[in-house]
Amino acid sequence: MAEVDTSIPWRFNASDLAPATRALKIRPGADAPDQAAADPLYCERVPAAKLNLYNQACLDRLVAESTDAEPFRELVGRPPTSKITPAQ
Repeated sequence: MAEVDTSIPWRFNASDLAPATRALKIRPGADAPDQAAADPLYCERVPAAKLNLYNQACLDRLVAESTDAEPFRELVGRPPTSKITPAQ
């Protein structure tokens, strides 16, 4: 996630990963009956730990889809927060 955060103009944190990967259909929705149905092109499912390991292709796609404000808002479900603080 740090790679995504440093590559886009908005703050991207752990709470943004799940909605973004669901919006991009990389992982199933929260209410999906098969939570293991993640896209193998972007992540590997670890059944014993019940988690997904996201690869570089996933990170690259998140960066590509998040560089503009409106697509970012659609992916994570919240307005983007700029990392640039206004001069005082």
